[in-house]
Amino acid sequence: MTFLLRNKTIFFLIIFIGIIFRFYNLNFDDLWYDEIITLWVASPEHTWKESFEIHNKIELNSFIYHFFLKFFFNIFEYNEHLGRYLSATFGSASLLIIPMLLKELKLNNIRNFFIFLFSFNIFLISFSQEARLYSILFFFSILSFTYFLKIFNKKKKISSHLVFILVTTIAVILHPFALIILFSYCLFLLLKYLYFS
Repeated sequence: MTFLLRNKTIFFLIIFIGIIFRFYNLNFDDLWYDEIITLWVASPEHTWKESFEIHNKIELNSFIYHFFLKFFFNIFEYNEHLGRYLSATFGSASLLIIPMLLKELKLNNIRNFFIFLFSFNIFLISFSQEARLYSILFFFSILSFTYFLKIFNKKKKISSHLVFILVTTIAVILHPFALIILFSYCLFLLLKYLYFS
């Protein structure tokens, strides 16, 4: 009992420190070129139509991240430094959903090790401190993978299928790299059908 309590305490402490790292010195560095473009596109001074037109002229990624950011600015205030808080929030939320993924992978016995790797990963921390789409893409990719495993592990709730479709669609719309995840699902299912059915 004492061991389990200590194990859970360490687990939550690692997540807590990981969240602190994502918000610590969030606006220490100046904005870089891509962030400036992002904040210009998502500015509430532009109408939704104007933001969409500006985006199409200068951005290669889809508009959905700018939609999230513009909506965020409409709720709070438009501030060049506040834009990074959306990314830090999604980066922190990713740490909170990773235990769901570890549970589906049946890695509960070494979850502290995995959550440590995610919490202190310098790239994940860095992407969580940029007003760009990468931490949001990571969040939806983790959710997509989690719900794919839920379905694969025969948890055939209709809600799992709907959430999987929704989060995978958002991930693919956010960035074309998410298509790699979608193709990996297809390849995995094909190999399973060919060699293990």
